[in-house]
Amino acid sequence: MQTRETQGVAFQGGRHVAAVRVLEQARIVATEVLIPGSNRIDYKERVEHGPASIVFEEIYDDEFRAELERLVRVADNDEAKRKMRDAGQRELPLDLALAGDRQLVGAYVTWPMIGLGNVEEIVFPLFHAEL
Repeated sequence: MQTRETQGVAFQGGRHVAAVRVLEQARIVATEVLIPGSNRIDYKERVEHGPASIVFEEIYDDEFRAELERLVRVADNDEAKRKMRDAGQRELPLDLALAGDRQLVGAYVTWPMIGLGNVEEIVFPLFHAEL
């Protein structure tokens, strides 16, 4: 697995809410493919994506900070996570503009694995169809 780190900014509802660092894990897997009508083998490569995460390095919006802090508070409390999930509040939607003109519209974060520390230091799981 290789990790790619990309800087960018996060938007929520059109508001610029944070400067971010996105960490993506992926690996290239080669599969043998027999070439029909010959005794030769070729290799087909595909990318397998691993888990992605995001660090909010600088948060500009107080409302967004409060939403992140709410996710952090429930990280170690299974009952609170269950209540949030049942209420449809598990996911915090955001759009990302990353370096290299890459856009991730419709991404979301959820509670971190460990709910300790300053919001700017916590690594949140990041989800998007392209990740």
